[in-house]
Amino acid sequence: MSENPIREEAEILDLVHHLLAAVIKDTAPPEGEPCVITPQTSEQMQLCLDFIASRKQHPEEDWSLDQKRQAMVLVRKVLSAIVRDTTPPQPGVQHILADSTIAGIRQAFGAISERERRLAEEAGVTNRMRPRYKDEPSTSKVVPITSLLKSRGKS
Repeated sequence: MSENPIREEAEILDLVHHLLAAVIKDTAPPEGEPCVITPQTSEQMQLCLDFIASRKQHPEEDWSLDQKRQAMVLVRKVLSAIVRDTTPPQPGVQHILADSTIAGIRQAFGAISERERRLAEEAGVTNRMRPRYKDEPSTSKVVPITSLLKSRGKS
């Protein structure tokens, strides 16, 4: 069972909105120093904030399952870019993000993945991909392409 409560898109977008504000605050560079957030990630963050603002202006609009899925993909990609940009280059270096911001990002990833799973179930898509150990027998069989070429030449 997930430790995150089940959240709908509006709640997740609200959480992400607060997280983006915290990330902007946490990553503001001192005067004259470069920002750790890349211009591409900054642009993605702004697009995400604009998207969230437009959804707040029109909360009565119904979303299709595809729109809900796209919204979750958008916020997951933005959060992933933030994590990539802000992760310290070496272990032991203090993280630029506050502990509460990091905890919020973890919580958001959990809520997003849970919502994506439920949206997939609603759409009738089942995820049968499961991790497997190296010593576990494989259920698939690899056919070398050379055997296909040989059998083709015999015909």
